[in-house]
Amino acid sequence: MKRYKVLIVVTIILAIVFLSAVSFFGLYVKKEFKAVNLIPEYKAGMEFNGGITLTFDVDTSVKDSKIYDKDGNLVENPDKNADYSAENGYTTINEMANNADALTVQNFDKSKSILLSRLKQSGAAQYSIRQDRATGKISIDIPDDNNANQIMPALTEIGKLEIQDNDTKEVLLDNQDISKASVVYGSSEDGKGTNIYLRLQMTKDGTKKLENMSNKYTGNTNSVNTADSATAAPTNEVKVLYDDNVLATTYFGSSMTDGNLDLRMGNGTTSQDINNYKEKASGLATGINTGKMPIAYTVSANDLSYTISAETVKNCIYGVIAFLVLLNIILIIKFRLKGIYGLILQVRISGTAATDNKMD
Repeated sequence: MKRYKVLIVVTIILAIVFLSAVSFFGLYVKKEFKAVNLIPEYKAGMEFNGGITLTFDVDTSVKDSKIYDKDGNLVENPDKNADYSAENGYTTINEMANNADALTVQNFDKSKSILLSRLKQSGAAQYSIRQDRATGKISIDIPDDNNANQIMPALTEIGKLEIQDNDTKEVLLDNQDISKASVVYGSSEDGKGTNIYLRLQMTKDGTKKLENMSNKYTGNTNSVNTADSATAAPTNEVKVLYDDNVLATTYFGSSMTDGNLDLRMGNGTTSQDINNYKEKASGLATGINTGKMPIAYTVSANDLSYTISAETVKNCIYGVIAFLVLLNIILIIKFRLKGIYGLILQVRISGTAATDNKMD
């Protein structure tokens, strides 16, 4: 019997030591080339740590301007000192960042829905989102923590992906042809490090387009002789762009029929490198999967700080009072007369403390 009690005590002590160690140091396992703590860290909310407010205002700027002469010909490389006014027979056409037809309540709501999806897919633990449906303005509050640097780029991207002919700029494939984007890994050819890819999985139509591209754009180039000199033929390559930024310029070595296009983000030889490339690919995948924003916005970021209001303080006081009342009811039920004595003692101590504070 004595040994049994000793065993129970030792087991309890070991359990306490184990739980204390896990609480202080965490419990780690290897996941996706890095150690991940299975015990989530406590995170203070925006009310305590502060946060960041992202304000999305509908972009009303002029994206591009084109000048035409009286015959309707485009003026190439306009002279800054020239007068291209209507009095001189010129017409200026401004291309706005947003087409007026796109500024609808439906697109405002769609933009909010896309941003909400990106918040969730980016792993935002806490956020608030507000929208002015009349103007399209959207405000998002997120905590100012380590995840903010990953969440903010995902929110501010348009999410537009295009594959173009490298020479003619013809769009060969875009968001509508992609059903899903994901992150995949593979070994490098020399066996050193790990390649991280952004995989684009095509729709039925996209699969056919990809196959046609792979058969046409093989990277072969030849010289074309003219009367004056030899000029280079078209490069026969494609260019992959995300939000008009070039991700890759490439060609195809074989016919692609499986509907998957893998774009290499980089080669990592350390856990940190792999994680950096993985975060980059994940951000692109989030932007593609949640859809292209129907409206262009200008985005500004400002620090967000909270102050504890009088209403919050009052609610906290009521909560403490309710807790004390419930506690004393339990004590009176369990200990009866001693519980009543304990309640009287609490009242006396509180009264004494209040009197002392008043005298001070």
